[in-house]
Amino acid sequence: MIVLGWTGERAIRHERGLADALELYRVTDHIPDALACIHSKKSGQDEDVDIQVERTAKARDRWYQILAKEARDYNQIWYFADVSRVYNPLKTCIENLPDDDIKKFHLWKLDTIVCERKIQFTADITQI
Repeated sequence: MIVLGWTGERAIRHERGLADALELYRVTDHIPDALACIHSKKSGQDEDVDIQVERTAKARDRWYQILAKEARDYNQIWYFADVSRVYNPLKTCIENLPDDDIKKFHLWKLDTIVCERKIQFTADITQI
C-alpha cells in the first residue's frame, strides 16, 4: 500500500465548519482522528481510510454508536488502541457488529510505552 495523502483532525474540523475547541460528544459530529488516502498495489484502487487512535475507553453504548457510524461512512477503519484500557473492550464491541461491518475494522495495539511520560520535570535545578 502507498499513502497518497493524510488529513488530520483539525483540517477535517475546518472542512466541516467545526470549531477546534468544540467537544464532539454527539455521534453525528464524530470525526476521524485522521483520514488517509491509501493506494492498494494489490487492487489498484485508492480509498479513504478512517484512522482512530484511542487512549481512553468510552461507554459501551457510545462505542456502538460510533462504530456503526464509521461502518456506514467508510469501508476501512483502522483503530490503534491503548492495550491496558481500550483494546479489549473495543475488540469486543467490534466483534458484536454485523459480519459485513466487522470486516471493515482493523485493530492494532497502541504501544503504551511511547505514551508514558519518560521525563519528570520539577522546579528543582539539578546539575548532571
